[in-house]
Parts: sequence; structure tokens; C-alpha cells
Amino acid sequence: MKWSSNFAYAIGLFTADGCLSPDGRHLNFTSKDQEQALNFIKCFNLKNKIGRKAREKGKIKKYYQVEFGNKEFYNFLCSIRLKPRKSLTIEEVDIPSDFFPDFLRGLFDGDGTFGEFNHPESQYPQLRLRFASASKQFIRWLHQEIKKN
Repeated sequence: MKWSSNFAYAIGLFTADGCLSPDGRHLNFTSKDQEQALNFIKCFNLKNKIGRKAREKGKIKKYYQVEFGNKEFYNFLCSIRLKPRKSLTIEEVDIPSDFFPDFLRGLFDGDGTFGEFNHPESQYPQLRLRFASASKQFIRWLHQEIKKN
């Protein structure tokens, strides 16, 4: 696979909101945001349609999803340390340092938030960026990589 800014961004999106099927071939990207699904398709040059789905026990189809099968791409994602059921077990992702900012942008678009707050001492307004993950190891790695890069 050839790294580019768009490719690294899409890897960030997939790291946040993607899923590798245990079958070793199929991939799924799901987002509440239709624009994110469109971005994902564009970055990977996919021709797939965007589907809709509900939560497991829900009836309202408010999520946008892209599903596709590609064994070579699946293996590539595994080679950079993504894996099935990654939410709790992801530790780090092997991203070339030149493309880490693009990866981080995609990760933020998928699992990031920002908010304004007043500093407790100076009371000046500040912005706080946050990343969500169920894996402490991934958050620690991400923090180190942000400091390093």
C-alpha cells in the first residue's frame, strides 16, 4: 500500500470507527456522520454504496456504513497492528511519522471531541482536545506519539 495524506487520514478514520471481520477478508466502517462515510469512500477510492443500519437492538437506522471485502487490504491493516475486536485490545498502529498528523486528524474525526473551558487559575478560555478509546495502552501510545511528533 502506498502512503499518502488521504490514505493516512482514512486509516485514522478506520482505526476509530472501522471493524475487521474475523473471517480475514471483510471490513466495515460505520459512522453517525454521512460525510465521514463519504470521506472514507473517497480516500480509499471505493465504489461501494453507503448503507444504513441500526444499533443491535434498535430499529432506527441512523448509522451510515460501508462494507467491503479485500483480503490484501485486510492483511495490510493487520500488518500495521489493527485486528478484529480491536476496541479493547489495540495498543498502537504502525504509521510512518511523516503521515502521523494525517492519521491523527482521521482518528480525531472518528473518536475525538473538543470543548472550551476556563483555566481554573487564570480563568482564560482554553480548548481541550480529547480522544476516546476503551484501550488504555492505545491512549498511552497515542499520547507518546503526539508528544514525539
